[in-house]
Amino acid sequence: MVVNSRTKRQRTVAQAVTNKRWIRDIIGPLTAIAITQYLQLWVRMEEVQLQDIGKDKICWRWIASHQFTSQSAYKMFFMGATMFEGANLVWKTWAAPKVKLFIYFAMHRRTWTVERRKRHGLQDHDDCTLYDQEQEKLEHLLL
Repeated sequence: MVVNSRTKRQRTVAQAVTNKRWIRDIIGPLTAIAITQYLQLWVRMEEVQLQDIGKDKICWRWIASHQFTSQSAYKMFFMGATMFEGANLVWKTWAAPKVKLFIYFAMHRRTWTVERRKRHGLQDHDDCTLYDQEQEKLEHLLL
């Protein structure tokens, strides 16, 4: 089921609900999935009760004023992200960028040790290349 993009841009919800006009807006082949979606949509649209309380407005729910700003969109983009606890220690040092990047990868266990290469199917054995006696892991190399 598809609705023409021009129709989506121009039609309001009130116009679509009036006289079930939304039904005529649907185009495309009637596959089994499309018919199932159509019937589910029909049931949900029967429950819609619009109230004539004025003109529609857009509310940005991420801040109390409900006004969109680039700053609020940027903050919302990172909502739920976890902070890297050692970020200041790593990125604000005078070390070379390649050293900072290695430390960052090491803290996130993303360095390409034999252990990781084996896990990704890139290497068969997991012996340490330096000592050839025990399994190579990040802790083994750094500590």
